[in-house]
Amino acid sequence: MGTVSGLGEAAIIASINRAFAPNASSAGSVNSAVQGPDEARGRGAVLVGNGDDAAVLAANARLVLTMDTSVEGQDFMQAWPSGVETSPRLLGFKCAAQNLSDINAMGGRARFLLMSLSLSKNVAASWPSEFAAGMRDACEVLGAEGVELLGGDVSAAEAISITITAVGELDSKARPIVRNAARPGDQLYIAGRLPGTSGTALNRLLDSRTQQEPSLEHMPRQHAQPDEDELARALEAHFMPTPPLELGPALAAAGHRIAGIDVSDGLVRDATRIAEASGVDMVLDEAAIERMAAQLGQAWALQSAEARHNVLYGGEEFNLLFTVPAGTELPQLPGVSIVRIGEVTQLNQAGRQSGIYLEGQRLDENLGFDHYSTDKP
Repeated sequence: MGTVSGLGEAAIIASINRAFAPNASSAGSVNSAVQGPDEARGRGAVLVGNGDDAAVLAANARLVLTMDTSVEGQDFMQAWPSGVETSPRLLGFKCAAQNLSDINAMGGRARFLLMSLSLSKNVAASWPSEFAAGMRDACEVLGAEGVELLGGDVSAAEAISITITAVGELDSKARPIVRNAARPGDQLYIAGRLPGTSGTALNRLLDSRTQQEPSLEHMPRQHAQPDEDELARALEAHFMPTPPLELGPALAAAGHRIAGIDVSDGLVRDATRIAEASGVDMVLDEAAIERMAAQLGQAWALQSAEARHNVLYGGEEFNLLFTVPAGTELPQLPGVSIVRIGEVTQLNQAGRQSGIYLEGQRLDENLGFDHYSTDKP
């Protein structure tokens, strides 16, 4: 099969471009032609695309910028303790999706991606193109088909490292979704798939009867050894998130005061980020949390304690967590689940750190994901 070291940098870049944009007019370039004045009048038009030292855009819009890095051993594994492997196509899907989710969480629509890819020299020659195809899959599946790959860089490294920058646009009359806009009396909602799904899937991928992973030591294993079908399901659940990309722009366009964040590090940890930025507390709805825990437990054969823990602290669903004033009419979008899970309240004590409460108890936000925690995949 060969490795990337046998391809060389130019061939790697060309394979990425072909995989992401198979219908591009010239091999190795997503958009290498310089557009004329009439073509450039559109919002965010590409004047010079992939193929030059840098891209040139006609930025006639409010731009939204974000960047995420995924590092082998820190954010993902190629080979998991459970015995399954992460395909580059699945990894590409997730890396693109988490950037699209950040743009959505601000109320914007993604338009462009840039990618920096560092690969070890023994990686298969097909790896870069399969990864890029996974990125394209994410854009198509999640409703962001128009997103273009503008360029990036490749390099060699001991372990795989991927950094993607996404550029989006915010409609001219839209109100950005920010973390510091929550006020007492606002209602707390979560939109997307069932919280805890990705965290549960990650636990299954880490499950090994010969070695207990540190990140799981606090949680007793109650379920049976995952079989091949269950592990395939876990890979898909963890690496193919479905952020509700139509919801962010719809909320922003409505013009309401909205606080929001995408849930990457766990419901409690990310809710705490909104609360701290806004100077408020939040009280979770016990019935809503229990319903979600029951659904998760049934779907993945979990005991109630583990299901509840995963709903509260599992991350990387890339759901949209947001607050709106009570009585706000929410957008009704096909296939998008929006669930009320709590309410914003005043700080219990002036000058005290914000917190998230359930059943009268403050929840520990430190149980969510942190890149510098000693407990990581």
